[in-house]
Amino acid sequence: MTDKLLKDQLNESSVLALSALLQTSGLNFDADKFKSLLLDDLLQLELKQRVQLICSALEQSLSDDISEQITAFTKLPALVHSTHKLSAFEAWPLIDYIGHVGIEKPELALPCLADLTQLFSAEFAIRPYIERYQDLCFEFFKLWVKSDDEHVRRLVSEGTRSRLPWAAQLPRFRQKPELLEPFLTALSCDDSAYVRKSVANNLNDISKDNAQWMLGLCHSWQQLSLDAALAERRDWVIKHACRTLVKAGNSEALALLGYSGKAKSVELKLEHTKIAWQGELNFCCVVHNSNKSLNAVLDYRLEFQRKNGRSSKVFKLKNVNLRANETVQLNKCYSFAEISTRRYYPGVHTIEILLNGDVVARQSFELEAELLLEA
Repeated sequence: MTDKLLKDQLNESSVLALSALLQTSGLNFDADKFKSLLLDDLLQLELKQRVQLICSALEQSLSDDISEQITAFTKLPALVHSTHKLSAFEAWPLIDYIGHVGIEKPELALPCLADLTQLFSAEFAIRPYIERYQDLCFEFFKLWVKSDDEHVRRLVSEGTRSRLPWAAQLPRFRQKPELLEPFLTALSCDDSAYVRKSVANNLNDISKDNAQWMLGLCHSWQQLSLDAALAERRDWVIKHACRTLVKAGNSEALALLGYSGKAKSVELKLEHTKIAWQGELNFCCVVHNSNKSLNAVLDYRLEFQRKNGRSSKVFKLKNVNLRANETVQLNKCYSFAEISTRRYYPGVHTIEILLNGDVVARQSFELEAELLLEA
């Protein structure tokens, strides 16, 4: 979902829904003032600016002291579930508001954020607390990883991600990922896929700064004796955590996942070596295995012509498990149609086939220039 579609979820209807909710919360809340601060300007802003404006309006419209506000906000999830309809994104400003006003009262604010996270993840709001009150946060995390609520458990793994998108990085965890080991281990076989994906994303973040440590932790998990169901969950987490390293051809990550062997030969065939502007690159990859079994990750890397220089990106092709002397043919299409996240330039491009991280085939092709019709 694009930022534009996301921001559209915070609209006039959201302001009225939040106002109605807070009017039943027992707080001294000036609903008219709240709405007057928002309805004229909200729709002119981008997503995060809308969240910030609503937080500011909340602060100006609530007259109780901070402790009373935090106590009342802990009851909001029950109100939402019983009498009010509020989407996740409509609840986002409530979480960020408590994250802001409660920073001097962490003993109250942290449990409140754990309660509110079931409405919308408090992964952003909790990060300043981790920076300022690490020891206190860790005491709560020891309890939260045992929570019956998957949202609370996920708050630990997602809130501590060193490279969480849309959020300030946590340099302490980039330098010392071992601080997170007890929590990631506790959640590595969680019964919620929602939590396990967060654990894997946390580990993937770590791999970008501390690959050896992350691989060592995953290896230690593999040595644990687990029943089949738990082992399957753990193995999924490890595989998903290694995705960046696998794309980079990291030999230790590939070995950790059981990928090994080399093919006898790999053929790369392009349907055309000249691609029309906004056309498609259709190619075929044929892998002929040797007389030994092959368990391999097959990717393809495109080297693009840029305005100034060149750049490359790796794309998934397929994971294959071939018996001795077996052959597999893979057909793929890459579209050069214009998209908002990538701009193309005419000229010579290159495609490479990667097998377990090694370049095994390479070919160049030309993306033709756009034809401009004369007026």
